[in-house]
Amino acid sequence: MIEREEETCSMNLRTIRLKTKKALNERKALTGKPLCRLVDELVTAHFENDPSTLEKRLEEVRRLAEEFGAK
Repeated sequence: MIEREEETCSMNLRTIRLKTKKALNERKALTGKPLCRLVDELVTAHFENDPSTLEKRLEEVRRLAEEFGAK
């Protein structure tokens, strides 16, 4: 049962990746922007819409830095 769930999850991730790549390539064709620029725009938009994600990430980095003795 667990193997079947992992297989389904893997297939879902593959499908998401393929759809994302297709959408990025379509957007590149429309705008002429390089893929790296389009990805940067998507990531920036995500963090602007959900700043708590970035805050959580910063908290985790600080915690790990303290744990490993960084000042």
